[in-house]
Amino acid sequence: MTRSIAAIVILLALIFLNSEKTRADPPLAQPDTVQGLYTACTQTGGVRDAPDSAKAVLITLGNGYCYGYLDGIIAMMAGIGEMGSGPVYLAACLSPPGSLPSTGALEQAFKGWAEKHPEARSNPELTGVVAALHETWPCPQAAPK
Repeated sequence: MTRSIAAIVILLALIFLNSEKTRADPPLAQPDTVQGLYTACTQTGGVRDAPDSAKAVLITLGNGYCYGYLDGIIAMMAGIGEMGSGPVYLAACLSPPGSLPSTGALEQAFKGWAEKHPEARSNPELTGVVAALHETWPCPQAAPK
């Protein structure tokens, strides 16, 4: 039973990786842009072409990239915000400190920002995510000395 599940997963991965449609779709074609990440968060390349049994695996792969990237960036930004060091635009201040928003909240914040800023679609994904999360969870500006 375990061997057959492993064989199915390997077969689905090979189908996914060898699909011409998948290679042409972001985020695989442009994983480093706001558009590429937005696509990973909103659709999964190759799902339409896959048999029904493979769709859940492919959706998990696309969402995993989106969620993992967003979770990593907010953790870094929250750490900078809590330490009070670094440029304020690289920080996110969460309340209570140390709490991280759900992955769904992160995804909605990024997708909403990307939809409001189509001019930023070709920018690096990091700058888009930082801008979206800082806009959603801004840190107060320190008073000038």
